[in-house]
Amino acid sequence: MKSKVLISVVAVIGLVALSVTGAQAAGNVPISIPSFFVCNGISNAGSPPGPVVLNVFASVFGSTPQNVTIGNGVLACVVAQLKDLKGNLISPTPLNSSTTQEGLKCYSFSGSRSSSPAPKGNYTVTDHFVMDPFVQANQIQYICAPANFLLNLPQ
Repeated sequence: MKSKVLISVVAVIGLVALSVTGAQAAGNVPISIPSFFVCNGISNAGSPPGPVVLNVFASVFGSTPQNVTIGNGVLACVVAQLKDLKGNLISPTPLNSSTTQEGLKCYSFSGSRSSSPAPKGNYTVTDHFVMDPFVQANQIQYICAPANFLLNLPQ
């Protein structure tokens, strides 16, 4: 199960990175990811009708798997605001003040999860692949921040 969650986090990062790379390749249009995200495990999510097979065209990490079959949804990431312990909103802008980001970096975290119970009820979740009418969001698993990924070249 942990490997499925890890793969889904990589998929989220890859999809954001792919959209940025595609946008840049299509005319150097900068893209900004203006928010943090929280990611929850999900259940009752279906898979697309019929097999959806695709090729990853571009990725910041250089991973371009081919003939990938999309399976069930396992992780949902939604926009979130973060505050410091004094109640001040935290800016999602990376420390290098870059106005564009290539993806998300997701963090595990420690602390009481009891103060943040799993969401109640089901959600209808619609994306490019499928409309799921009864998705249950489970416990929060990751907190993600917009990030820059710069390849370190050998010296």
